[in-house]
Amino acid sequence: MMDGAEIVAFDTKSVVTYRELLSGDTPAGERIFGYLFVPKVSGGKLPLVVISIGSQGFKSGREELYSRALTEIGIAAFVVDSFGPRGFSETTSGQGRLSMAGSTSDALHAIAHLRNDPRFDSGKIGILGYSRGGHASVASHHRQLQQAVLGRPDAIAAHVALYPALNPRWRHPQPTRAPMLLLYGEADDLVPAWKPKACAKEIEAAGGAIELLGYADAHHGFDSIMPAAPVSSANSSRCNTFIEDDGDIIEDTSKIRAGADWAQFLDSIQKICGSVGGTVGYGPAPRDVAVPKVQGFFRANLIDGESRS
Repeated sequence: MMDGAEIVAFDTKSVVTYRELLSGDTPAGERIFGYLFVPKVSGGKLPLVVISIGSQGFKSGREELYSRALTEIGIAAFVVDSFGPRGFSETTSGQGRLSMAGSTSDALHAIAHLRNDPRFDSGKIGILGYSRGGHASVASHHRQLQQAVLGRPDAIAAHVALYPALNPRWRHPQPTRAPMLLLYGEADDLVPAWKPKACAKEIEAAGGAIELLGYADAHHGFDSIMPAAPVSSANSSRCNTFIEDDGDIIEDTSKIRAGADWAQFLDSIQKICGSVGGTVGYGPAPRDVAVPKVQGFFRANLIDGESRS
């Protein structure tokens, strides 16, 4: 699907909530894959960024945009395909196909696999995600979760989240030592600006290092290959969903708790606090508006910074 990439398969764990990841009771046993891009540079081990995709899947062009931006500066990029191996290409038309925790699980298990690859510096691994994938980047910035899945609380060296889906987010964040860059659109009506601002304050209050940057007039998916246009998908921006310390997920407005069926949970809260519609796509700024910032952040923390291995 991505030209010039090395296809790498790895084992992951399909989950509904974070309780299943924190408990460690179920071993990773589902085989999926991703697309690896390695820059042509000489020298020692390379830094690596794992990319968690958004709900539009590969048609948005963001996978190519950021993998190219990373390899240009000497960082390998691995794009996790959370959809294709499971038999679908997007979740925009049905977020119940894969839970948010499922996307995070895939990204973390990709890191667990690739840190053993001798080409990469296991102490210089970052994560980047947008929208659904942005949730994975924010949610994985959590000591207890990294300890449970990766065996240490600071296995990821840098996090970038672009307009992340923040339903759910940790009620009591346990940020790691790694820095986070959170980029959002001021005109986003799927993840309104107040949510990333609130999330950043919560992480800072818990002792985390986070840089927050908003782009004026930018919508959700401001880096998509498609220009901004109305969409008719479900909109959960009025819902307020949290991950509890034990990994359970609850929507605060309705007090509905996620059970074994993620699609059923989403349908239930949609009736209480959901709506339909929004705007997705690039403009008025060019779609690569965030690329220099993303490159600079990862250069500072994965190339110039010390290895965490």
